[in-house]
Amino acid sequence: MDLTFLKPFLGDDLYSQVEAKLQNATGLTLANIADGSYIPKNKFDTERNTVKALTTQVNDLTTQLAAAKAAGGNVDALNAQITQLQADITERDNKIAAIGKEYRIKDALRGLHVRNVDVVMPLLQQDKITEQDGKLVGLTEQSDTLKKSYPYLFDDDQGGNGGFDGSQDLGGSGGGNDNSKVNALIRAAAGRGV
Repeated sequence: MDLTFLKPFLGDDLYSQVEAKLQNATGLTLANIADGSYIPKNKFDTERNTVKALTTQVNDLTTQLAAAKAAGGNVDALNAQITQLQADITERDNKIAAIGKEYRIKDALRGLHVRNVDVVMPLLQQDKITEQDGKLVGLTEQSDTLKKSYPYLFDDDQGGNGGFDGSQDLGGSGGGNDNSKVNALIRAAAGRGV
């Protein structure tokens, strides 16, 4: 188990003690999850089950396609069935690709300090976000625009509240601490109306 990532935080002496204690430890795993590579088990299980279901469907369709080709018989009917099965496979492949892109966008938004990814996703023009060389192109520009229009949806670099300190007047008379005004702005940003 590589624990060197703890050394800058613990110092040499304390690090040596921790390393000695954990060297032969079983049933314990320490990991540096700051790089975002850690996936919670429930999220992993959900995605794994989705992939299994889609894989089963693709395998079933492939089996049906092979059976249709082997059956012979009415060529026109079989060709129509083959075309339909191929269209179904293509549709499922597109769904899988769309789901993957959506998760990559959500992960990138978390890296851009978005407070609630599910609120920001409907505000994006996802058709203008493309993937090139493993990177999302067009997301940063849209994020910057949203950050200017809705700064409260983002954490600022100091861990503050995204530029919203509760004292701004949000479009009505009276004080700016009215929670209903803030909630109305968040609903409007999410496209859910006021």
